[in-house]
Parts: sequence; structure tokens; C-alpha cells
Amino acid sequence: MGEGIRMMREGTVRFACAVGVLLLLGYPLPEGVKHVLSINYQTDSLFRLTAWLRFYTSLFVHYSPRHLAGNLLIFGVSFFLLFKVAEMNDDLPRFRRFVLFAFCFVPLFIGPINFILGRVLNFFYGGGFSSIDMAFVGALPYFTARLLNQRFKFRVRPGMLTLGFLLMFTTVIAFIYSLTLLWIALLISTLAFLFDPLRQAFNEYTESSLKQKAILYLLGVLLINITIIIEAFPREIFQRSSVVDVSSHYMSLLAAMYLFPWLDGVLGEKDNKTEGKVQVVRT
Repeated sequence: MGEGIRMMREGTVRFACAVGVLLLLGYPLPEGVKHVLSINYQTDSLFRLTAWLRFYTSLFVHYSPRHLAGNLLIFGVSFFLLFKVAEMNDDLPRFRRFVLFAFCFVPLFIGPINFILGRVLNFFYGGGFSSIDMAFVGALPYFTARLLNQRFKFRVRPGMLTLGFLLMFTTVIAFIYSLTLLWIALLISTLAFLFDPLRQAFNEYTESSLKQKAILYLLGVLLINITIIIEAFPREIFQRSSVVDVSSHYMSLLAAMYLFPWLDGVLGEKDNKTEGKVQVVRT
């Protein structure tokens, strides 16, 4: 078991480094090559295979060093934090499923919506890795809830904690864009929604050390996520010759928060049924 975990850890590090290298190699490419790899909102078509391929190749295209540095930093923090959470909870197979989900499904889910919005808003080229970054941020509440439930005996349903995180993220986003009435209403609603479940969960603890660990862990993950949210949703969307696609960021969060747990639950049920059939045959 220890050897398997070590190999998986090494493979994870190599995979993350490979992604980082591809991002770095994509930046100094000639602008003409970048245009070929990027989504072209004006000339591409959803009925062409090349457009769907560009939903993937555009992930590794960045036109400014700040954009590249921000995406690299968020990826490094969110990727390894999610891996560590999964490793602590013996959830590494689920982590691998999520990596496949993020890199294979998220571009296909976000790409067409992003393409339609870009064409309507008369944009030209689109690129960047932030949709994958936001997917890893969005997966943290689900993996965190599983860890707290199984390792820290924290009796709050993963779905409730995920919704609480989403409401808090949306509150921060509304605050960034000065939507005063909305963020105040969201903050009050979030606190009211989470107060009773969290109070009951913490009251069930008999060991103060576990209670302190759960509190510190929740606060730590929340603060890290909020810091990333602030970076991913800047007040000034229009930056020089580029536009920050905050709509794709938010959709990636939603996909990781809700589509992956649903898919994971479906796959888990199939695995359980398969195991049950195997047991019946063996007896």
C-alpha cells in the first residue's frame, strides 16, 4: 500500500510538472501560432472539429506574463491542495477520476458556452488555463466534506457544505463588483443557512482536539479558496487588450461542485453493484 501511494504521489508530481512545462512552452510561441491554437470567436464554428480541438489547445495559450503567472500559481496551489486532501482521506482513486473530469470534460462543457458568449460580445481570440484552475478550486468543498466526514467525524452532509462554499464564493464575487445589496443578502443567507448544521456538528464533538482541527481545516480551506476567487474575479475585467472571462470561471466552479459529485456518485453505485455481483458469484 505504501509503495502504491508513493508511486501515485510521484506520478502526480510528474503530471503537474508536465502541465506547468506545457504552459511555459506555450507562452513564447509566435503570435501567429498562438492564434492558430486559440479559440477564434469570429471565424470558428461549433460544427467544425477544429473548434472543439481548440477548446483544449487554447488552454495552453497565454498572451501576457501576468495571465500565465496567475494561472500557474492557482493551478499549483489548488492541484496539490486537492491531492493532499484526497491523500489524507485515502481518496486518491477519486482524485484521479476528478483529474480526468477536469482535463477531459470541463473544456467540452465550458468551451461551447464560452464560444457563444465570445461571439455575442464580439471578442476575437480566447485562451488561458483558468477554467481548469477553477475546476480544481470548485472540487475542494466536495473533497473537504468527505475528509471531514470520514476522518474528523464532522457530521455535515457534503452537499450542504458545498452549497455553503458556493454561497460564500458568490458573496465574495458580488462584493468585488460592488453589488452591495446582493452581497449583503447573500452573506446573511449563507450565515443563516450554515449556522444550525455547523452548530450541531461541532456540538457532537467529545474531543476538543478534533473540534479544533475541524475548525482550523475549514477556515484554512475557505481562506485559500477565497484568496483564489479574488484573483480569478478581478474588479477590472478589461485589462489592456484582453478581457477576463469571469463567466467561464464561475461555470467551471459549478461544474466541479455539482456535476463531478453527481458523476462520482453514479460511478460509485456501479462499482458497488459490480462488487456485489462478484461476491454473489464467489459464494
